[in-house]
Amino acid sequence: MKINKTLIISTILCIIPMIASLLLYNKLPEKIPTHFNLNGEVDSYGSKFFVCILLPIILCIGNLFLNMLLNNDPKKQNHNEKLLTISKFIIPSMSLIFIPSSILISLGFKINIEIIVSLFISILFILIGNYLPKCRQNYTIGIKLPWTLNDENNWIKTHRLSGFLWVITGLIILITTFINKNLLFHILINSIVLTLIIPCIYSFILYKKSKRT
Repeated sequence: MKINKTLIISTILCIIPMIASLLLYNKLPEKIPTHFNLNGEVDSYGSKFFVCILLPIILCIGNLFLNMLLNNDPKKQNHNEKLLTISKFIIPSMSLIFIPSSILISLGFKINIEIIVSLFISILFILIGNYLPKCRQNYTIGIKLPWTLNDENNWIKTHRLSGFLWVITGLIILITTFINKNLLFHILINSIVLTLIIPCIYSFILYKKSKRT
């Protein structure tokens, strides 16, 4: 039986915050921040049992299902391995970054969660955008439309555009984080929508053009 090293490593990363928080468990307040508003202020709390124990377990389960999904694609031979690896480490990264941040905030540390979240998203966009154009037809990762899955040329062109848009979006979010945080939320939402809609429209246009020729 082949050992899935990526699954083992990613699972360990998911539970590291739980192990670390157990060492501080008795010193933690009963309520720990779990959600923040647009100004980075806490607007929702969870019990320390939920944040320290249940949440890492939930993320481990999510990580398991994500790995099962990515590892059982009929066209997995077309996956870009680097993009696949990035996808598999999204949940572990969230566990390592956001759970400790919430715990530290509950202990009185001054942490700018807005910057942490925006940096995480921007880096993720840039990384994924860099490898999207190198991703070939598959049923798991990428812009899976009837036209892209049916036409390799459509898939390639659509993902080239999408990769460019994802990188640009990541850079815009990164720059906005340090220039004008008040615009960050609006730019984030609009950019994400555009990176999803524009490639789909472009792919459909390519499909219509191919039907006329």
